[in-house]
Amino acid sequence: MNNINHHSTTIPETSNHEPQTSLNDIDDLPSDPDGVYTTDHSDYSGSDDEHFSSPGDTDSEYSEVENTILDLSPRDQRIKNLVEPLFRKGHKGPEIIRILSQDHGIKISPQTLSRKRNEWSLRRCDLSRAPIPAPLSPEVRGSILSSQSKGMNLKEMQVRLYKETGVKVSVRTVQRYMKKLGVKLLQNDLLDGKVTIDRVLEAITDARENLLQNNAGYRRMRMILMRHYNIRVPRQIVYYALKQIDPDGMALRLRQACKRRIYRTLGPNHIWACDGHDKLKPFGITIYGFIDAWSRKILGMFVHVTNNDPRHIACYFCEPGSL
Repeated sequence: MNNINHHSTTIPETSNHEPQTSLNDIDDLPSDPDGVYTTDHSDYSGSDDEHFSSPGDTDSEYSEVENTILDLSPRDQRIKNLVEPLFRKGHKGPEIIRILSQDHGIKISPQTLSRKRNEWSLRRCDLSRAPIPAPLSPEVRGSILSSQSKGMNLKEMQVRLYKETGVKVSVRTVQRYMKKLGVKLLQNDLLDGKVTIDRVLEAITDARENLLQNNAGYRRMRMILMRHYNIRVPRQIVYYALKQIDPDGMALRLRQACKRRIYRTLGPNHIWACDGHDKLKPFGITIYGFIDAWSRKILGMFVHVTNNDPRHIACYFCEPGSL
């Protein structure tokens, strides 16, 4: 008998129908330090053309058939018939539980509903997709495109759509209409190559001269370009264009957060200053006082339970004048 290198191997008993393996064949096998050997002989007999099936395939096929055929109780069948159309309409779990409880007298917990939904293949990925919505009518299409070309915002487009077509929809639906039509609310004709920067400057100059819009800022000028010249460009481009055309006007229109002015008073009773004192308001006491700005003389102090009522403040103004 030949010795086996590295490991000893026990030869299992074989039937008459299985191919015999000799000890000489084992010597020819490559040695493996883990003691794992491979062979070209299969443990299963039969023709190569036959379909191979392992012993576990019968159990798996039986389990699949068992899962597809659900033996539902009358109560579960009723619940399934009720919740399936609700899930297809897009209702959520808490809303379905409320409908079952109020309309049908069926009480079910969220955990049970989620488990039944998985068992009955009513998950969102299992349900069929919603039907494709119908195309927009020519009236709605024309109103949306016309409003978008004039630079209207979503609220203005919604109001105009209702006036022209009688279709009352939300602002979100107007956004979906625009997405379906392939148009955007904010466009850049300069970037798309529809206009040139010279055309933008020419339109701004024409609006300032012929439309008497020489005092318009860049926000107002952008709307004028959209509605009168059908030019849609970002506000930043209009800002730089106006800064190039009218730098002095742009400097005067710049917002100044705090304008410092000289405080002047020409004499007594020229300016009366008034102010409220709310430090004692937690105790139910409010103080309102008047002083003369020139002499700093206290003209009057009024104590009340509130100084939020404008009628009280008006009465306070009348009191010092009657003194």
